Amino acid sequence: MKMKILILFSALTASAQNTTTIYLIRHCEKAAPNNNPDLSEEGRLRAQRWAKYFEEVKFDVYYSSDYNRTYQTCEAISADRKSEIILRKPEHTDLKQLLREHAGKTILLVGHSNTIPKQLNALLGARKYDDIDEEEYGNLYIIKADGDLISDEILHPEL
Repeated sequence: MKMKILILFSALTASAQNTTTIYLIRHCEKAAPNNNPDLSEEGRLRAQRWAKYFEEVKFDVYYSSDYNRTYQTCEAISADRKSEIILRKPEHTDLKQLLREHAGKTILLVGHSNTIPKQLNALLGARKYDDIDEEEYGNLYIIKADGDLISDEILHPEL
């Protein structure tokens, strides 16, 4: 009997190690509008709350678009982890490619109100997510992939 439990536990552990997880969030509140604004004071505070929220998550890879507000949000979350942030233009970010490149890893991707839903919809092959409202900064989208099985969910943590 003990042998069967050990085998089952071993199979579950192996499956968990093959799971790739992508956490997607929108950048935090931006300062005065211009082409490439920094985070506002409220945005910096929210970024710190995201960092606290994610402190138990071991990210292997961090992605940000090449805008100040997304980089600053990602930087706040990755600050104590000494990990490099990979910059990518939103239009060059393909979630299927990230899943292939980082199989079995945990990824944070910080994007924009109009790019995250498009990237998710492209991955899922359906129009499931609408653009994020301009006043919404607290959505957390989670993609889990194990082989060809992909699940998605959206959370609204209290930040």
